[in-house]
Amino acid sequence: MKNKFYNICFIIGIVLSIFLLAVNIYANEDFLKASFVQCLPLLFTLVIVFGAAQYKNDFRKHKDHAERIIFKLQELVISEKFYKFDSDQNETREKEINTNNRKIQNYITILQEYAKQLNIDEGVEYISNEFKNYKTLVGDHIKDFDYLAKSEKELQKYSENIDTKCEFIILQLYK
Repeated sequence: MKNKFYNICFIIGIVLSIFLLAVNIYANEDFLKASFVQCLPLLFTLVIVFGAAQYKNDFRKHKDHAERIIFKLQELVISEKFYKFDSDQNETREKEINTNNRKIQNYITILQEYAKQLNIDEGVEYISNEFKNYKTLVGDHIKDFDYLAKSEKELQKYSENIDTKCEFIILQLYK
């Protein structure tokens, strides 16, 4: 919706500019007879405006990408697969847990690499520690689904802590 609004404004701006250009050419016979010296301030202004528009654009893209990674991390962490276990689960569930943990660890590693630049290093460190605690608990009892089923409250606590810190980091990104 937001993108559509910008497109409409852009099209209106172009049509209005073409209309004003045509009116100005028709009304002013000397319009196209401008010298290079007269156009120089306009070119200088255009370069400055373009530079200002592009300033920190790459940094903004880093923030947007970090935000998408955090959303993916949140999706994995808040799903019931992260903290809910049944006592009758099998080896397939064990592989699923390991794959899920690997994905989460990869996302955390990516965030850690850029945490200092994005000024989110404390939050990412907290998430990393909480996930290490979760991974230790699950890893120590990966074959004992009865124990994991009984530990649901503790595992859910890790999930909620990581989720809450992710929300805090997203807000901190655009501070």
